[in-house]
Amino acid sequence: MRSGYSVILSSLRRERGLSQKKVSEDLGISQALLSHYENGVREPRFDFVVRVCDYYGVSADYFFGRTSEKTYDDKVFIECPDPTLRGSLETAAVFLSEVGAAGGDEALHRAAAEYLERFLSGALRDLRDPYAPSAPEFEAELKRAEAAFLAESRALADASASVGEEAEEDYDE
Repeated sequence: MRSGYSVILSSLRRERGLSQKKVSEDLGISQALLSHYENGVREPRFDFVVRVCDYYGVSADYFFGRTSEKTYDDKVFIECPDPTLRGSLETAAVFLSEVGAAGGDEALHRAAAEYLERFLSGALRDLRDPYAPSAPEFEAELKRAEAAFLAESRALADASASVGEEAEEDYDE
């Protein structure tokens, strides 16, 4: 009887147009053993699961059929059935990715972390007690953290722009 991992293992190989012989050689197992895994006759050991996930570039959760996301790709992965909320989570992941792409700017990272911490702690507070009264001191801290983050973002953008202008001037000379 074929289970989730066996169907997925077989489909990953077929999607890439690979033969069992090629994959078994690459993974260091016999073709017969790979066939047993793909047909659900044998269950793979942990070391094989790690190798096959690395080989195909998928997560173990995908391999075992726990998610339809093949890989996390440095994303924050949270299972969320509501499409509206999923969009918000994806926006947060993009935010984190963009801050990370800003390089080693420590002040920006610190400001982004503080802003996210304030924002998420408020969201958690609201989840725990949606009828809690508004806290003006929290709102002020959130606004301050947001302003600091925006100031650091603008400073980084201005610095990048001036470096670009200097490079253009050097090129013109």
